[in-house]
Amino acid sequence: MPTLLIRHGHGNHFVSERHTERVPLARQNNEQHFARFGCFIQQSDSLVWSKLAGLQKVKINNVFGFSQSNGYIDTVYYGYDVVALGYYSRRYDTVSVPLFDGFPLVWCELRIVDGTDNPPHNSNVVDLFSGNRQRSKP
Repeated sequence: MPTLLIRHGHGNHFVSERHTERVPLARQNNEQHFARFGCFIQQSDSLVWSKLAGLQKVKINNVFGFSQSNGYIDTVYYGYDVVALGYYSRRYDTVSVPLFDGFPLVWCELRIVDGTDNPPHNSNVVDLFSGNRQRSKP
């Protein structure tokens, strides 16, 4: 059973369809929002995949690993400042994670430093592709 490894609170959490804990989502105002984990969705499940098209794409914060079994065996560790793609359902307050070829889509979050002694800030957003809905017609 696929398992997502997430750091939040005072430790590491294993999130799977058996352990449906709350996962941290990025917010625009640098506040943390938590949503209950819903499920993993394989890319080949086209019927379910098409239903995700209407849901909001979000970043899941603090992802540090993924395992295709139980979180202890065959674990791929990603490191720090890694986020994963998720689909958020406001109606059920859940987030689902799509799997592409058996793995979630993850990437490192870039930290912006302005060259002064100011600490870096994270460019967190809720909707990853909000600009795509408002494209102007040629």
